[in-house]
Amino acid sequence: MTALESRIEEQQTESMAAGWYDDPQGRHRLRYFNGLAWTSHVTHFGPTPCIGCMHPEN
Repeated sequence: MTALESRIEEQQTESMAAGWYDDPQGRHRLRYFNGLAWTSHVTHFGPTPCIGCMHPEN
C-alpha cells in the first residue's frame, strides 16, 4: 500500500460507525471496525452475533 492509499483509507475510516465491513485487505469476507480501527475479528461467512448484542425477544 502506498502512502497515498494509506492516507485515503485513514480518511475514509474517520467517519465510519462500528460494524462489519468488507475486509479492506481483501483476505477475508468481512472485518470488524470498532469505530476507531480495524480489529483482528474476521469472518468468511458473514457477521457473527455476539452475546448481549442481540435484541431480547418479547
